[in-house]
Amino acid sequence: MQLAGELSKMNLASLIRLVRNGELTGKVCLTQGASTAFIFFENGQPIHVESDFGVGREALLELFCWQSGTFSYIESSVEGTRRTLSADEALEKLLKEGLAHQEALKYLEQLRISPRTVFRATENANNDPFLARMDGRSSLAEIVQSLGLTRSSYLRRLQELVASGKVLVVEPAADAQGLQLPDWVISRLKQDNADVAQAIVDLVIWADRIKCWMYQADADLERLIGMLDKPEAASSAEKREQSFEPENSTFAQAAPTELKSEESTSAAAAQEISRPQARPPSYEF
Repeated sequence: MQLAGELSKMNLASLIRLVRNGELTGKVCLTQGASTAFIFFENGQPIHVESDFGVGREALLELFCWQSGTFSYIESSVEGTRRTLSADEALEKLLKEGLAHQEALKYLEQLRISPRTVFRATENANNDPFLARMDGRSSLAEIVQSLGLTRSSYLRRLQELVASGKVLVVEPAADAQGLQLPDWVISRLKQDNADVAQAIVDLVIWADRIKCWMYQADADLERLIGMLDKPEAASSAEKREQSFEPENSTFAQAAPTELKSEESTSAAAAQEISRPQARPPSYEF
């Protein structure tokens, strides 16, 4: 039997169920970018998993997080293949745990939580070593390494703690490119805005404005230097500017005369009004 396709159209759980229902023996090859993984089946039951990041149960759970890539099934003998998956564990239980692992990782990634994220517990640990280490100083990677935890053993637990509000993020999570700012930079950004992400956006906007101002200043400076290097051009520019002065000058000279004439006329009219008028002759009857 030949089987191939894309993981975006058939997830890993459906693929494993298909092989189980067919009681097939062979291996499934999964690829995502440069990563490759193999799942070996015997009579429809997965017996061994190997990938670039491990073998066995942990490797299988990580494969559930592959949302893209390709798969292909090759029917072949698996004689001599070592068993890294327990035959006592029910397959449906394993698939259910794999899907839960996938959802937990998706939830945390949406919150941009990474190994560099620092958490602070909001309640007593109650003999929970994982919660007790969330002191507001240690990163998630440091806690996991100190306790020797695997991803499958802490991922769902962390999802529960974050969703219930039992832990809080006390430092901004690293971005998708793994950017990590020094503490003094974060402190300086928070002086402008408590939201570090918005403070960075504002900083970029101001930087763009300053660039525009500098470009304009450079252009003006080059124009002035060009005028100084070419006195003839500067003289021509001055003449063009002065070509509008005669009309303005004539107006400036004529205006006082016209104003004086208007003042004389107004004064004469005032004297005419104030001069006593001759009374007409009176007649008596």
